Amino acid sequence: RYGDAGPGFVYVERPWDWYARAGLRLRVRGAWGFNNLIFNKLADSRYGLGGVNFFAHEGGGRTSLSLRDPRPDGYSFVELYYLEQPGGGGLNLVVNDRTWTIGEEDPKPTKTMAAFKAVVLDEPLRDVSLETRSWRPARVFGLVLETDRRGVVWDSIGLVGARALHLLNFDATHLKGQLRRRNPALIVLQYGLNEAQAERSPGKRFRKKQREVLAALREAAPDAACLVIGPYDNGVFEEGRLRSKPIIPKLIEVQRET
Repeated sequence: RYGDAGPGFVYVERPWDWYARAGLRLRVRGAWGFNNLIFNKLADSRYGLGGVNFFAHEGGGRTSLSLRDPRPDGYSFVELYYLEQPGGGGLNLVVNDRTWTIGEEDPKPTKTMAAFKAVVLDEPLRDVSLETRSWRPARVFGLVLETDRRGVVWDSIGLVGARALHLLNFDATHLKGQLRRRNPALIVLQYGLNEAQAERSPGKRFRKKQREVLAALREAAPDAACLVIGPYDNGVFEEGRLRSKPIIPKLIEVQRET
């Protein structure tokens, strides 16, 4: 009905083994590591739009995305989300065999900040790859793939094990910059199953954090609509019968309140 305008934001590495996006083939070579906002071990709390910071400290690292079924009316826009930093390592962004050099051009970066490299194609995308060029540290957040056709772009971002409060681990200014770059029309939040493992009823702290998360997103993307989806049912065996966890409706009630 609305059309498909591309997969949107995709990771450049697998934050977990089963990560995949429909229609895309991801291949990785070399020593890429990552930090995510769940464990929040980055001093600057810059995790990119997807909540995962990918890094490399040596040359030769390579990640590539290719289309499983290239189409003549395929993707025509590619954008790299990365961190520009003094002394940072260089990257090669290779799109359809054409190379853009990033990170070691003159003048050299004088401060650390999120940066973006957009490429508009005059032919359908076949493949895109990202290569590290030196031993200096490089930090990357992800790639955006879109078409120039009218349609829906769905940035599918979900961190395994995350709870809503983990969104507060973002540096607020960084999150605002990432979301405003994407300019979403709708933000969908679905949390609750990890919170449901707590067994106890959600208290004042849970309510407070829920409000803070929504306020942070509202500040970062004031023009976006927001849809909060509660956890689906979760059962436990009691006296030989399967029963819904009592905490599930309580979590949903709090989400509706906030």
